[in-house]
Amino acid sequence: MKNKPPAFLPNPDRESCPSYSYLKVCDTPECLLELGCNDWPMLIRESHLYHIMSESGHDIPFQQVSRLPELLKHPAFILRSFSHPENSVVMVTSETDSRNRPIIVPVNLQGDGRYHNKWVSSNQISSAYGRNSFRAFLSRAFQENAVLYWDEKECNALFHNLRQPFPDQLLLARKDPDYLAAIRFHEDVTKHRHILVDMDGVLATWGEIHAPEELYQKNYFLDRPPMENCVSSIRDLVRAGEDVYILSAFLADSPYAKSEKQEWLDRYLPEISSEHRIFLPTTGDKGKAACAALGLEELHQNVILLDDYNNNLFDFQRAGGTAVKALNGINGNTEEWKGPSLDICSPFSLRTLKIVTQSPGYQLKPRFRDSEETTSFSLQTALGIARMAFLELEKIRDDPAVPTQIMNQAEKFYRAELCSGKLTPKQVIARGRQGVYREKNVLERIHRNNISVDDD
Repeated sequence: MKNKPPAFLPNPDRESCPSYSYLKVCDTPECLLELGCNDWPMLIRESHLYHIMSESGHDIPFQQVSRLPELLKHPAFILRSFSHPENSVVMVTSETDSRNRPIIVPVNLQGDGRYHNKWVSSNQISSAYGRNSFRAFLSRAFQENAVLYWDEKECNALFHNLRQPFPDQLLLARKDPDYLAAIRFHEDVTKHRHILVDMDGVLATWGEIHAPEELYQKNYFLDRPPMENCVSSIRDLVRAGEDVYILSAFLADSPYAKSEKQEWLDRYLPEISSEHRIFLPTTGDKGKAACAALGLEELHQNVILLDDYNNNLFDFQRAGGTAVKALNGINGNTEEWKGPSLDICSPFSLRTLKIVTQSPGYQLKPRFRDSEETTSFSLQTALGIARMAFLELEKIRDDPAVPTQIMNQAEKFYRAELCSGKLTPKQVIARGRQGVYREKNVLERIHRNNISVDDD
């Protein structure tokens, strides 16, 4: 390799870079986050990076490799992987290699890598190379509904580099309109996000009504108890800088309803200013009300409504917005609503909201794990799960290249890390399948940490 490696590669000496080391290429780009991917570092194994740049490998020039962070930030397409559709995507860049083939970057969304001397969850780049027969590859992606994201500007740049016209008529003429509507276009991702939240049955509990007259009594709305987890989650979104609005219907013929809802918000959600509180009569259309309040001719996918009432959700969908049904423990017993839903009885984050807003049938399903997830398990449960991982290693045990001492010590070491909470059960099982236990440095780690685990 004649040229020096890119900036994110700290050590150009190939001999001193072990094959199991990982490098951080960039943070997960917004286009992947919008598809519901975890906000984890984008890592690549050093040996893979050298293979990408090597003349005997994929022969991608170091100038292009050094631009990987920018290329991943603005891909032409993001496709669901054909071989691993549940946990991997393929990012198609707008650049071509020396043979004028589009450079694609497969990404494993359930990867683990050793970064800064510890194992971390990551969106792991497995390679980057020029794709042969790209037109057939892209046509298959459209035919199998595997296109998740599309940036028209970068797409045009790609086909300009290929010196070919984009075959839009061929690819799109026979596609289901519902599928085309589910693709995340670049302009949708970059549009400003507005989150609109209903009150009754979402922020405030909705009790059983024995007679309609109860709704007209003084203090009926003011005295509704808050849905604590939902109120707390919305408050966190506001404090994080999200553009959150209240969108609530009120009884126009009640002398108390609207003013009591304002007072209720002053009491429980003062973070949402009066300018961000939209009220409309119960006979109104929430889609039209949102357009008028936001100054939009029509809604787009980044205008999100969280509501518990199906009619409001359908109105909002027809106006072009993204509707999410709030499951409050009472509703959700019918199958009338087929769109995304969110359990508001538990705390949720913006990342959770992004994941559930993906259209049913086209949702990417990466492994989801909140940073707050507890990793404390009873000893018996932890060891039971660890054994599931160890069963995956039976074939490895028969490999004479793996010393028995390393295998036995590795089992004890990872069992101890799981019990101490440094690894989750999913990580242990995944590493068992990946054969991470075979790594020769595991003994060094055992001795360095002075791990000792008694046999069962």
